[in-house]
This record gives sequence, C-alpha cells and structure tokens, in this order.
Amino acid sequence: MKEARDIAGFSVPFVAATALTAYIIPDNVAWIQTASSVTFCLFTISASVLLLQEANFRSNRINLLPAIVCASLCGCCICLNAKILSVSWTISPIRLWAEGFCQGMGETIDEIPFSDTSSASLLKALLTGNKSDLPASVRTSFRLAGASHILALSGLHLGIIYMIVDKTLSLAGNGPAIKIIRNLATVVICGFYSLATGAGPSITRAFIFILTAQTGKLLCRKISLKHTILSSLLIQLTISPLSIREAGLQLSYLAVGGIAWIYPHLRDIWESGPASKKWYLPSKGPLHWIWDTAALSISCQIATAPLAWLHFGTFPTYFLISNLICLPLTSLVIPTGLLCCTASAIGFCPNILVTITEVIIRAMIASMEIISTM
Repeated sequence: MKEARDIAGFSVPFVAATALTAYIIPDNVAWIQTASSVTFCLFTISASVLLLQEANFRSNRINLLPAIVCASLCGCCICLNAKILSVSWTISPIRLWAEGFCQGMGETIDEIPFSDTSSASLLKALLTGNKSDLPASVRTSFRLAGASHILALSGLHLGIIYMIVDKTLSLAGNGPAIKIIRNLATVVICGFYSLATGAGPSITRAFIFILTAQTGKLLCRKISLKHTILSSLLIQLTISPLSIREAGLQLSYLAVGGIAWIYPHLRDIWESGPASKKWYLPSKGPLHWIWDTAALSISCQIATAPLAWLHFGTFPTYFLISNLICLPLTSLVIPTGLLCCTASAIGFCPNILVTITEVIIRAMIASMEIISTM
C-alpha cells in the first residue's frame, strides 16, 4: 500500500540509524538518546519537505497538515528523550497506581478457590505477568513444547483484553458521541493495563497498534497492518532507543512482521473455490480454522527462528502442535479468568466458573507436559 511505502521510507532509515548507534555506542545512554533525537529530527524535516512538495500548490490553499504533524512528532521526540521527563515518568502517580492495581489483581487471584495451586499461579502469569509463583516444572514444560510466549505477556494477551473491552463497550450503542467515548475508553483501559503489567516491548507494541486502530476508527480510515507495524516501531524507538537491543522487542516485531508479510501468502495456499480445485479448502469449518492457525504459527516461526537461535541456541520442534492447542485455550482462559477475578473481588465467585477456568488451565498444563516429553 502507498501508506506503508511512505512510512517505510521514513521509519526504516530511522530504525537502522538507531540500531547502528545503539550497537556502536552500547554503554552511553546520553549519546544514544541524542543521536536518536537528531536522526529523528533530520528525517522529520526531510519528510516535511517531501510532503509539502506533493501538496497542491496550484490552489490558494497549501496543505500544511503533514508539516504540522511532522513538527509535532519532532517536538515529542525531543521531549520524550529529555532526562527530566524520564525521571518524572518513572515516579508517575499513574504508573504507581497501575502497578498497585496489578498487585491487587494478583492477590485476588490467590483468593480464588482453585483446588490446585498451579492453576492460580498460571492464571496470575497470564493476566499480570507475574511468574514468580509458577512451578519450575510448568515453565520447563512450556519452554520445551515451544509455548514460552504464552507465559510472557505479549500482544496476544493484550489483544484478547482489547476484544473483551471492545465487545463489552459496544453494548453502549453506536451513536456518534458514544463511539468517541467508546474508543477513548478502550484506549484508556488498554493503556492502563499495559502500564499495570510493566509495559514491556511486546505489550507496548500491541498498545500502539490499538491506539492506531482506534484513531483510524475515529477518523473513519482503514489502517493497514504493515503501516501500523512501521509506525509503532518508529514511535517505540523514539521513546526508548535503547530497547532496540532487547531480544523481546526484536522477536516481538519479527513475529508480527511475519504475520503481516508471510502469513497472507501461506493462508492463501488453500483458497476457497470449486471442489475440483487441487488445493480446495472450505471457507468455513474446522479444517479452515486449523490451516489458518497453522499458517499464522508458521509465519511467526519463520520470521523469528533465526534470531531466536542466535539469542537462545534452540528451536521449538513441536511449536505447531503447541500453538494449535494453546492459542484457543488461552483465548478461553483469559476471559473466564477475568470473570473469576471480578466475581472474587465483589465477594461472590460461582463454583461453576472456578471449575471451568481450572479445567482449561489444567488442559493447558497437561498438553504442554505431554508435548514436552515427545
């Protein structure tokens, strides 16, 4: 798409320059942040000039919006890299409140009457990111089965939270004013959850995705995934240039890049059509869902495998089976787990809800234990 090409011409050089600076001067934070700001400013000025050249100068009105947006981004970059803002953000009352909320959620999960302590510890890991109580055997099983990403809070978890919030708020109606309030509320809730769980690279990336998507909804514009990835990476590295060296950020963006650039080709290998076609797959049904999920998992692995091997020296052999089992179970356990937390917090948690949640969690643990021994 044209938008993706435009942002690529701006984002890719900036990311390359940030990575080069981060690895050449790995121990000097001030130099890295300064270089990031200068590089961002240079590309902002260049982009402003190019955008203005494309404006319609024949008319009496010159479209200054691109220049204003670029100048605003440039100013944000300088401010976000300022030391005083970094210090104030570290001790921000909002962040402390969010972290306190997350701690309270963990305590609420501990009070849910599960029959097995592993159920509470796994649910706590999935909802809050706290894996301190998770048994070492469970961690090992997930790691050997190639499902460690399920235990680490990522875009998958925030995406499920986003869908729950979006569907719940949709009950309020679809009036113009209601839509604006719904979009703003969705962004605030997802942003608060991101802060509460530590705002890691993957969660931050997912939140920027949500912010971009909700902005597109407000402006009645369709935002492409490729455009969102490049914009998100640009914003995230502007705020924190040093994060380019973190394996979590690298793997996170590679995984979602695989979804954007590789997944559509794998998904379309079996196209819907007449039954006489050689690779015919019905557009609906379990076979289509299995192939779609498998294509998604393979795409992520193709994109992340080289870097994962470089960082960790391992490659999950049974990742496909693990994801086919874990992804749907995770999509079930997060909503039921949130219902359990809410019900427990108000003092009434039905046994049937606890049982359903625990059955799903036990199924996850048992399946990973079986796959890890294969």
